Amino acid sequence: MTSQSKKYYIIFAAIALLLLLGCGYWLWSKSTYATCERGKKFLEMGQNELDNDNNIDALINLQHAYRLAEKCQDQESRFEAGVYIAVIYNMTGQPQRAYELLKSLQYVESRRKKYYASQYYYRLMAYFLATYDHAYEASAEAAKKVIELDKKLHPNETTFVYADMANLGEIYFMGKNYSKAWEIVRQVKDVSPEGNLLYLSQLNYVHSSLLLVDRKYDEAYKIANEGLDYARQYKMASLELLNLGVLCKIDSARKDLKSYMANKQAHERLSDEVHDNEINSRIKAIEMQNQMEMKCTKAEINTRWLYIMAGIGLLTVIALCIAFLYFRRYKQAKHRISVVERQSIRHHIECNHLKKELNRLHQESEKEPVS
Repeated sequence: MTSQSKKYYIIFAAIALLLLLGCGYWLWSKSTYATCERGKKFLEMGQNELDNDNNIDALINLQHAYRLAEKCQDQESRFEAGVYIAVIYNMTGQPQRAYELLKSLQYVESRRKKYYASQYYYRLMAYFLATYDHAYEASAEAAKKVIELDKKLHPNETTFVYADMANLGEIYFMGKNYSKAWEIVRQVKDVSPEGNLLYLSQLNYVHSSLLLVDRKYDEAYKIANEGLDYARQYKMASLELLNLGVLCKIDSARKDLKSYMANKQAHERLSDEVHDNEINSRIKAIEMQNQMEMKCTKAEINTRWLYIMAGIGLLTVIALCIAFLYFRRYKQAKHRISVVERQSIRHHIECNHLKKELNRLHQESEKEPVS
């Protein structure tokens, strides 16, 4: 090989390598893009199932979305999926599990405003920080973040703002920051009620509790009863219990035994119902987990079966390729043997012909007279 041909060979090899690397990168990027798109599709399906109260299907889709988002390093989709999974955990009586998941997430302000993932994150964090860690200042900061996001992302939906301000007021009251709790009450009370008025039940609970601290029993009783009416109107048992609890405290302070017993019995009945619902929620959570595991197991079996069939197909293709190559080599070898045999026969014929020619020449030479 000349130096010039070596040069061309090296250039050709380099070009071939670059093309191979380019094709590999293109295939890898295409595969990654497809994986990320699948993750976003699972996320959308999970969100829609959650909106339709199909918690099992929602959880399965969201967990798929969470894993694929981790694989693609898509922080926004991972955050959204994680928040919605935490929402489902909390709805099905698994608040500690929800809290642990939220603490593992890195906050991302979601660009997809439709599903309120950013607000859910801070709203749940505020609740868990106050309820489990008793970190009221951190909880209040999280609640303020929700209000900021409400105003920024959904400026026309003022009911969200009032509801989250009522949450903030309750957090201030839990932390015994009464002056700030009063500020919240006055701010929201000055606004004309509109839209969903459930927030007034929580706000009235905070207001009546503050009045109770100031020993303004009659006014506190009136406000708590209003809060109770709103809670019953919207069938919110947790807020009904809070307002009933305030009424019991006021009855006790005023030594009104008859009213106290009536409110206490109502509180106990509702508390038992809530407790039963919590137990049912835990049972449903276990059932949901079992159903989810069954669905996942079926999916794994189907996937495994597909892999097995793909493997059998691949082995069949390989076997056919080997058989084809073997048959081709056999035919080539047979052809070579045939060529060699023909050449051997030809050589044999030529040798016989030459022998005869030599014999003829020898005989002719013998017949010639010796000079």
